[in-house]
Amino acid sequence: MLNMNYTELEEQTPGGSLHLMFIGPQRSAELEYHGRGLSQVTLYHNSGKVETKGTISQASYGRNIMHNWCVFGSVHDELSAHTDLPFPFVRVDALQAALGVVPNWPEAVKAIPPEFRSNSNAWSQAAETIFSRGAKRSAFTFQPSVTDHDAMLRYFKAWLGSFDTRHEDKVAGGGWLLSLMLTEVPKGL
Repeated sequence: MLNMNYTELEEQTPGGSLHLMFIGPQRSAELEYHGRGLSQVTLYHNSGKVETKGTISQASYGRNIMHNWCVFGSVHDELSAHTDLPFPFVRVDALQAALGVVPNWPEAVKAIPPEFRSNSNAWSQAAETIFSRGAKRSAFTFQPSVTDHDAMLRYFKAWLGSFDTRHEDKVAGGGWLLSLMLTEVPKGL
């Protein structure tokens, strides 16, 4: 599709996923649909510099965000409201957390670094303990870059409570999530 401000290209990947690009004279944007309602949006300057990227839960937001970036050169508040959590975290509400609903489960499980699958990994051991016994929030020392503790903890809770996969994936992924959120392995669990 040709827009006076950018060119829109859309294709289906061999795996059946949607890949969408908006290419403007100064800025470009890309959306990759990953299934289960999740899309990765990346906003670029045509110099190659990435302005921002993140995972969103509604493709319609992605199109709006991409349009606003290419036409106006601004992210507005839409992208930060949907993408302020680093991968693999995505926003889940309290009900999803309670039910163990992890919208990006397949992609996140594939991305778990191998070191978290070791029984001797301290982060994964902490995740196993939290799964079995729970933990007090006071045991967590968040990294300074973590701005939304509640959203990340809800996702962590959903992850450990999910029935979508094997226990080993829960523990390895839980260890990985803890390492991304915290400055140190929780003590006194």
